[in-house]
Amino acid sequence: IYKVVFPTIWTLIILSLTAFILWDSHEIGTLLMLLMLLPMLIFLKLKQVKYDDNNVYISNWRTKWTYELRNIKAINEGNMIGLDPFFELEIIEQNGEIRKIDFMTKVSEQLSYMFTGQLTGRLLELKHKIKEKKLTDN
Repeated sequence: IYKVVFPTIWTLIILSLTAFILWDSHEIGTLLMLLMLLPMLIFLKLKQVKYDDNNVYISNWRTKWTYELRNIKAINEGNMIGLDPFFELEIIEQNGEIRKIDFMTKVSEQLSYMFTGQLTGRLLELKHKIKEKKLTDN
């Protein structure tokens, strides 16, 4: 949904607004605005994140990676002030490097976090599972 439906909807909205503005005002600047906005949709790299009691499964809808919960360093919350509404997983790779994965939660969890600043639902459950796994490993 996040890779196909949302970009398609946004593209249609942007194209419709651009066509309307060009038709109404005959401003060529609108076309330049469209050319500046569309590449941002192409570079949006959200991943699908699933988990169970021991592992986190990350997919970009073509490739799937599996990481143990104890290798998750942190879950960084997104914020609208910095125009980055996506959450981020920091994962410690086998070679010691940290890999950062952007993902989006369910819409209800995202809205709840935006308005209350509190994690809810599966995201809160994931954070607790990560803490539990790190405590049992130590």
